[in-house]
Amino acid sequence: MFSDEKSICLLKHYGKGCIFCNSADEVSPFKEKMICRNCLTSVRNSYRVKFKPAEAAAEKNKTVMPGQGIAKPRKKRAPRRSAIVLIKEVYDLLTEFPDLTQKELAARLDVSPGRISQIMNMKKPGEGG
Repeated sequence: MFSDEKSICLLKHYGKGCIFCNSADEVSPFKEKMICRNCLTSVRNSYRVKFKPAEAAAEKNKTVMPGQGIAKPRKKRAPRRSAIVLIKEVYDLLTEFPDLTQKELAARLDVSPGRISQIMNMKKPGEGG
């Protein structure tokens, strides 16, 4: 604190010790505060999550949906097929089951309904366009 006849000036005091235990041994700055090595280790360990190997593997397969914070297991995607192979599979299924909807086709072929729609809207060879 400094003062003269017209004003008083207050300055924030930054101690040289740890903000948690006031120790001056092995302190280092952390976000404009001083923290000692022991307290830093303690803080790190208290926020570190420890998993068993099976739980760690399960955590890798979860996805957090934006804005929801809910973890969902990831679905394994089928290997990508060429368009020609997929067109043939769609043709074969529609020949055998002509009343299938695009959604049902997509579920049977493990592709998105949008991909089925793309295939159904493709121009046939020789069609003008």
